Amino acid sequence: MKSILAAVFLFFAAAFVNAAVPGVPDHAAAAVGHAAEAVHGLPLHPVEIGHIGPFPITNSILVTWIVALGLIGFAQYATRNIKRVPEGAQNFWEFLVESLYKFLENIIGHALVKKTFWFFATIFIFILFCNWVSLVPGVGTVGWGAKDAAGHFNLTEPFFRGANADLNMTFAMSMIFFVCWIIWALQANGRVADARKAIDAALAVGVKDSRLLYHAGAIAARAGDRATARRSLDEAARVNATSEVAADVERLRKRLG
Repeated sequence: MKSILAAVFLFFAAAFVNAAVPGVPDHAAAAVGHAAEAVHGLPLHPVEIGHIGPFPITNSILVTWIVALGLIGFAQYATRNIKRVPEGAQNFWEFLVESLYKFLENIIGHALVKKTFWFFATIFIFILFCNWVSLVPGVGTVGWGAKDAAGHFNLTEPFFRGANADLNMTFAMSMIFFVCWIIWALQANGRVADARKAIDAALAVGVKDSRLLYHAGAIAARAGDRATARRSLDEAARVNATSEVAADVERLRKRLG
């Protein structure tokens, strides 16, 4: 839970990337200019609503902060009094997190999901609630504007703008994912894959050593191949396993479940 909250703060800070797109400095001039173009719908650019030091704050950043603070507040509320049999907000939060965990485990494996769940869960929950908030009446539809020649009101500077409607936010999340996934992929498929190939080569020539079979099971488990890991551990227990190896095998079996 703490990892998920920390990741929410990560995206909370990443929202400053939106500042790369300049806003409109003067409300009246911008409204007249857009009205002359007869633009209907959400403007392509975010609108600056203030500054924190040198950083401009846009209406997209504001919605991002609202969603992030709402998620943090709800998570704290749902977990303030943990019960063995969950109910209410705790029940919903546990259902959401547990469902995501099992879903990701079936895709990327047991070992990798333990390392990356905090990140993927944060992305899913954050994007989901950002999109839900964007559907709230008033988001993207209430703000400054001007009437055109036909007397129709054209919104040019909405007070609130969907976080994911800004390309900068999407770009920031995608780049964070790109860097993290490259690191995790190298960790999962680098030395582990090489070690697994070496042990498979030894087993292929008929080597029957309980310690070697145990390590084969441990490496398979590390790679997320739980079925192969169990077969190797069963074989290690049958091939003259010493008491030390047998204890190691039993511990790993418990970890695999």
